[in-house]
Amino acid sequence: MRTALVLLTLVTVSAFAAEFTTGGADVWKFNGYGIFRLDVWGEEDADPDMGFSAKGDIAWTPTLNEMLSAKVSLGLNAHNNGVTLGDAYLNMTPVDGFSIRGGQIKRMFGWGYLESTTAMLFPDRPLHTALSDSANIFGLYGKRDIGLMLLGDFDMFTLDVAYTNGVETEETDSNKQFTIHGTVKPTDWLTIGAALGMHTVDSGTDDTATGTGIDVYGLVKYPVTETIDLRFAGEYMMLGLPADDVEGFEINDNTIMTVAGGATFGLQSDMITAITPMIRYEQISPVSIVADGADDPEDNRGAIDFCSNFHMGSHNTVQVGIRNYSFQDENTDGYTDIILNWLMSF
Repeated sequence: MRTALVLLTLVTVSAFAAEFTTGGADVWKFNGYGIFRLDVWGEEDADPDMGFSAKGDIAWTPTLNEMLSAKVSLGLNAHNNGVTLGDAYLNMTPVDGFSIRGGQIKRMFGWGYLESTTAMLFPDRPLHTALSDSANIFGLYGKRDIGLMLLGDFDMFTLDVAYTNGVETEETDSNKQFTIHGTVKPTDWLTIGAALGMHTVDSGTDDTATGTGIDVYGLVKYPVTETIDLRFAGEYMMLGLPADDVEGFEINDNTIMTVAGGATFGLQSDMITAITPMIRYEQISPVSIVADGADDPEDNRGAIDFCSNFHMGSHNTVQVGIRNYSFQDENTDGYTDIILNWLMSF
């Protein structure tokens, strides 16, 4: 909390300084969102069985000139009075289409993790993006990290390369991380993306162990008519565990598949301007270490999400959704949560 307050003070002082020296042309640029939410939890014997929550995000994105810009964002959570630092980076664009970025950034891996909160058509991100979830290892590849990123924009192609610390605490080794991500947009309504990530750890000896993550995804927003847009998103990941080979055992990758579809229907209404019903299916196969020839453990799990988005202008959306959890393990019962989400952006 103290760090966040100090950071906020520095941002304010810097903003006033820039206002004085540049005339404030593009210095006072802020954006963010607020979310108010009601959850009804369906897991057996859940206590509490329902609850309200509120959170938000505010980002300061000053532009000093055509070459230099920055971003500092703070996440706010009313549940625990928490304030967390999100992005915090400097950005230099020496030539059109090419940027150099340094600071705390998102590693560009996993569309479900990278998608802007204000553009999401479900109350929650896919299951695998919960970075505290020990059942899968997505958090080794998709997360915020401190380092350097090079970004290129070549008309229908984009390419970015990041070299980062790879840890969330003080550096104790030289095992830096590498991520490369690119997209191609052959038409206005189709985007295809892919990413490669590497995560290296000390193996307990003088050697290191490296895991490799591969991500591919496709996004569709096809205008069927002037008032109807067809929506689709599909993603598949293979995430390798950074560990030494052990004789007599094999390591199975963590695999993740996500598919979502729906449509946006524009309305001639002063209050509700559009409705977007969506459905999403996700299946996760956690990483496992098994004896040679043995069956993979029955620990797959997944979820089906249904959501109706009621858009009231471009900055105000109410989402009514349900999430049904399913488990391959016969001893674990599935359950369904109900969510009411109110999102306002600015």
